[in-house]
Amino acid sequence: DAETNWQFDIFGFAEQAQGNALSLLSFHFMQKFTGLDRMGFDRSKLATFVRVIEKGYDAKNPYHNSIHVASVVQMTHLLLQQAGVAKIMSETQIIATYYAALTHDFEHLGVNNDYLIKSFHPLAVMYNDISPLENHHLAAAVRVMQRPECHYLKDFSPETMALFRPTVIQEVLGTDMKKHFEILSRFQVIT
Repeated sequence: DAETNWQFDIFGFAEQAQGNALSLLSFHFMQKFTGLDRMGFDRSKLATFVRVIEKGYDAKNPYHNSIHVASVVQMTHLLLQQAGVAKIMSETQIIATYYAALTHDFEHLGVNNDYLIKSFHPLAVMYNDISPLENHHLAAAVRVMQRPECHYLKDFSPETMALFRPTVIQEVLGTDMKKHFEILSRFQVIT
């Protein structure tokens, strides 16, 4: 059971889901475990959004593919709901965290940031060598969200969006491995 099982077989589920594991898990968790229902979101737009995002993960990419992201979404869910992290977050932060997990590697090129920077790839140039992949994941996902058929958050108030967007940005930029040791050092200071 993906909702409670820390040993969930994501590969078995992906095989059964026939290429839809990411969209199925994301839609389920986002509509069941967030405050979106109370906020009057459009389920059909959420379903369209998660399907479009899922298609943005290249199955030929050996790691940064939709199965990897489905695993991240499922582990994020367990951390939020089973480990209790959601208890210290607002509804908006929880919605943003599921969104960040879903989109954190969207349209991944299958190479790392150092390669993009050293090869003067257009993404590295566009983002001034600062987390080019992560910045692309964020921007590309927002472009999908802005499509009328995908904009399930269009009724969010400006105040809600003012918390949602920085939460997503911080969480996705935090996946840049260059920031790994900086993040770890914060935990070491705490302990």
